[in-house]
Amino acid sequence: MFMPIFYETICYFKDPQRCNAEVKRIIRENGTVIICTVNKDWEDFHPSPYTYRYFSAPELYQLIKQSFREVKLFGGFLTNTLGLQSKIISMIKRSAVRFDLIPGSLKGRAYFKKNFHGKAYAFTARNYRRLLPLRSPDRDLCR
Repeated sequence: MFMPIFYETICYFKDPQRCNAEVKRIIRENGTVIICTVNKDWEDFHPSPYTYRYFSAPELYQLIKQSFREVKLFGGFLTNTLGLQSKIISMIKRSAVRFDLIPGSLKGRAYFKKNFHGKAYAFTARNYRRLLPLRSPDRDLCR
């Protein structure tokens, strides 16, 4: 089974709609595409200087909906239920962003992510069940 997966890549495409059209062309009817990306509206979001554009959840929904009939958005974690440790890490990260202390190299960013976000896990069926479905972007997120 062929299933395209875009992991933190859509923001690097100069023309993401053209990419969507190409994906639609090559997958089977009713096929599945997985797009993983950061939500630019996340409080702790820090853009890379090497990207073309980041999307909010409503913007990503609208972009994908132009090419695909069914779109489901999921979130990796809740951001409004943070414990004290997460709030402290968030404050440190926002300070690092504000004072331009985020590493510029991919290796440096990987080190930063590993130490502040924890271990990365393989995307398995078990992890998929832990994702959090977002409410309809048309109704709840596009206000």
